[in-house]
Amino acid sequence: MRTKKDYVLNQKDGKYIPEKVGLKSVQRDGLEFTLVFDIKHFAVSSKDRTGLFMGKPEFQISELTGKLIFRLV
Repeated sequence: MRTKKDYVLNQKDGKYIPEKVGLKSVQRDGLEFTLVFDIKHFAVSSKDRTGLFMGKPEFQISELTGKLIFRLV
């Protein structure tokens, strides 16, 4: 997944002017994620089909995190 600038077209003096409104996530069609982490200084799961991380408090990603995920594969 990647992000790109998102624009909207606003009409001004009969012309359409593009205005930046932030960032938009872009992904390939048909692609779905099993696990998504929102990371700032710590990670928290925003999507979790595994049930390992959803509803859990923020944590630091470590080698143990990778091992937990690897066991599911």
